[in-house]
Amino acid sequence: MLLWRNTLYRGIYVLILWPLYSTAANKRFTTLRMLFGRWIFKMILLTMRYFITALCFLVLIPLSAQKVTRVIDGDTYVLENGDKVRMIGINAPEMKTEFGDDAKEHLKSLIEGRTVELKSDKGNGDKDKYGRLLRYTILNGEDISLRMVCDGYAIVYTRFKFKKKQEYLECETTAKDNLLGVWGGAANNNTYQKKETKKAEPAQKIEEKTADQPQATETDPLEKATTYLILGVLCFVLLGILSIKRRRR
Repeated sequence: MLLWRNTLYRGIYVLILWPLYSTAANKRFTTLRMLFGRWIFKMILLTMRYFITALCFLVLIPLSAQKVTRVIDGDTYVLENGDKVRMIGINAPEMKTEFGDDAKEHLKSLIEGRTVELKSDKGNGDKDKYGRLLRYTILNGEDISLRMVCDGYAIVYTRFKFKKKQEYLECETTAKDNLLGVWGGAANNNTYQKKETKKAEPAQKIEEKTADQPQATETDPLEKATTYLILGVLCFVLLGILSIKRRRR
């Protein structure tokens, strides 16, 4: 899906945007050329051409796509460029604990050796205190963090608020009720359940204190690109008007 989307964005650029500004460069937009003057108009078109190019390749095409080379545990992995990623919204059993290997192997079966798309959540920041990227992990349109919770190999990490928390909590309840993943093993041994409940208690107190505080929302990349494009065009038009006024003096 990611490959097809990238191809679509490139196709839009090649078939629509570049011919549009190439046509303009061939002096077919005579009205604008007369308004701004020949050389000013060429400068505006040239700048807009590279501005559009930058938007297409830096904003519309998701540069966040990376290959996963190694899974560390049930909620952390390493990318091809060496960056470590801590998956947003979940907490898997630590290694050397009863269910640590199970959680790691499950995540490994889902993403290791595959190219995933990374998405941030402003409510969590960019990195944690260990320098790991805080990201949602998307594979073929599926949220892998949510998949880990639904399959019963991770619990919802509620210390910080995040956009999909309610959906995650509902999935965790279903996995727990159906004794999926680690919950099946924990049914006869309450150690895991008690440990995770104890972790969740301070987080719940924090949430009660911050419930009325405004939360940051995630900005759509396409909306951001459109805003930058409009601002850029307005700047170019303003420069043209100022240049015309100077020429008339």
